[in-house]
Amino acid sequence: MTLDVLLIATGALGVLVAALSARIGRLPVSEPLLALVLVGPEVLRALPLPPSARTEPNG
Repeated sequence: MTLDVLLIATGALGVLVAALSARIGRLPVSEPLLALVLVGPEVLRALPLPPSARTEPNG
């Protein structure tokens, strides 16, 4: 059941991106930059960072 839902959601997202690709191509930003802005924060929260990477630099 869960696999079916994931496959349907992935397929629907693919169809949506394909339908909007021409519009996205006309934007003044590139597709990878747009994906980074829209999806990047969620992906970065999913990746665990070591404590040294979370500290602020001295200065």
